[in-house]
Amino acid sequence: MSDVTNSRKLSVVQIVFIGMRTVLSNSTPIRLAVILFAALILSSCSAESPDVGEALEPNLGASESYSDATVELFEPGVVNSSWPEFSVAFTTSGDTLYFNRSNVNRSSLAIMMSVRLNGEWQTPAVAPFSGEFYDIMPSVSTDGSVFFSSRRVNPETRAESFDNFVFVGDGNTIRLPGSLNSDSTEVSVSSTLDGSIVFESNRGGVNRIWMSRVEDGARQFAEPLPIPGVLASGNPFISQDGLTLLFVSTPSGDADLYYSCLVDGGWTIATRFAGPINSSEDDYAPGADPEGYIYFASQRPGMVDQSDDSEKTPPSDIYKSSVRIQTLCSAGR
Repeated sequence: MSDVTNSRKLSVVQIVFIGMRTVLSNSTPIRLAVILFAALILSSCSAESPDVGEALEPNLGASESYSDATVELFEPGVVNSSWPEFSVAFTTSGDTLYFNRSNVNRSSLAIMMSVRLNGEWQTPAVAPFSGEFYDIMPSVSTDGSVFFSSRRVNPETRAESFDNFVFVGDGNTIRLPGSLNSDSTEVSVSSTLDGSIVFESNRGGVNRIWMSRVEDGARQFAEPLPIPGVLASGNPFISQDGLTLLFVSTPSGDADLYYSCLVDGGWTIATRFAGPINSSEDDYAPGADPEGYIYFASQRPGMVDQSDDSEKTPPSDIYKSSVRIQTLCSAGR
């Protein structure tokens, strides 16, 4: 594994590294916030206690949408199992997917990979870039490179926290450079066709979505992405055209799924998905397949084995919805 900032090493993801500044944030490392699903999964793997930072103001402007949606467990017995799964990501062809799986007590956590042959998803195996560290939240760029987040020691700063990485076609795993990482916690990368990147960070003491744009051929320094009425947010997934943002927020205490639309250069007030996409349990880790169907993870009762009450860990399964991301911000909705 190599940690580099030279874009020549990243021919298949050059647009991600275009004009990248290499100045890292000076933020002090802080604990994971509970809004982040990684904290929900990893709280039993770590001795650290979660710190929510600033309180989240209720998003009174957010309405509910898509109450007529349907949801179903995705590939039960193949992707979903008696162990917790979350955060699914697909290649552009739709024939390879990546997702997270942990054991019941969350002492191990890896990114799994499955391929589809003759229309059937095959038995998953640990992805070639995962298995040694705590790796979470995979997402796939249009060229097949896999973004993910991992808790590792930064060889330059010696800080240990979740940082953003990319696994490229030549087999190298590379820590993302510049403001895409800091000494705080960074997770949940998602990218657009033009190379803009969104991710979650708790730098500054509050979980927020950050965005690094590409303008005039140069990557811009990452800045918080402002969503009206939302102070804390996480688990971002942005559509390839950059016009629709899925994310998680917790104004009521439980993690719920929301979306916001880019209109005239600004993001609209967030809209909360109605049930059955959201539930009375935590719902998080949104994504979409090549056809645009929205996926998410939920702690509602599903396939996870909860027979051992001593483990005190919540379930987690991956669901597919009937809603397509391209319809969320279209006229008339």
